[in-house]
Amino acid sequence: MGASIISSGYSRDNIQADEVLIAIDAKGRFSKVHLLAEYTPKPLRRFSIVGGLAYFFSSRITATITSVDDHYFAKMPVTKEELGMVAGTANWSGIAPYIGFSVGSPVPKKRFGVTFDVGTYYMSRPEVVVDATNLLEPNKLNQKPLYENLKGYRWLPQVQLNFTYKLISKKILQPLASTI
Repeated sequence: MGASIISSGYSRDNIQADEVLIAIDAKGRFSKVHLLAEYTPKPLRRFSIVGGLAYFFSSRITATITSVDDHYFAKMPVTKEELGMVAGTANWSGIAPYIGFSVGSPVPKKRFGVTFDVGTYYMSRPEVVVDATNLLEPNKLNQKPLYENLKGYRWLPQVQLNFTYKLISKKILQPLASTI
């Protein structure tokens, strides 16, 4: 059982887009709790197959694009406020199955151990929302094409370094096993 949170952001001004300078502000946050189980075939003591489920309560990417300067369209001045903004959000929240492989001993010989996992979650299709204001409002029509472009992005690869702790020693388990 475990949990993870990863946040990232990107902000940049003065990006040249055709004849317009724009600013982009993008953020991403993935938060989940997961329950994973490992199966270790006896001849391969250090290698395991890992499976499980996670609940992603926040798996959202947002981006907002605005104009940096005022512009002239057909020799008519248009302020950046009149031009407006475009914002998009994609959200993959919900339950996701996990499959992966692990190297290391899931149950340590001593008290502490380390495993290294590589795998992937299979996410739900994203919910996509596009919002726009003022002269850029027709960009709301891009919501469906954006969804069509993102609906295939369902695999979320993971690389994990796990630290394990053995709660019960063999000395405690041996008397229990002999009474069964």
